[in-house]
Amino acid sequence: MSNNKINTIEFEYNYLLNTYGTCMSVSNVMSELKCGKDKGYELFKQKSFPSFELEGRKLIETRKFVEWLDTLPKCIGGYKLSMAS
Repeated sequence: MSNNKINTIEFEYNYLLNTYGTCMSVSNVMSELKCGKDKGYELFKQKSFPSFELEGRKLIETRKFVEWLDTLPKCIGGYKLSMAS
């Protein structure tokens, strides 16, 4: 992995960590991905999305969210999300 890519990932992680803390909720993820409620909850149900539930709340560790984002194909204007069931 190049230093530039590592710096980008660390920058993204630090930004999200300062904004949301160590874990992100469905609404936090929806805000970052600019998707609606249905897509947000659908994403949290996918096995490839490393989320967990705590006291009835769906969450994802901020670090794991950034790592997951890094696996997505990039497209103009953001990330290309595939919501196939």
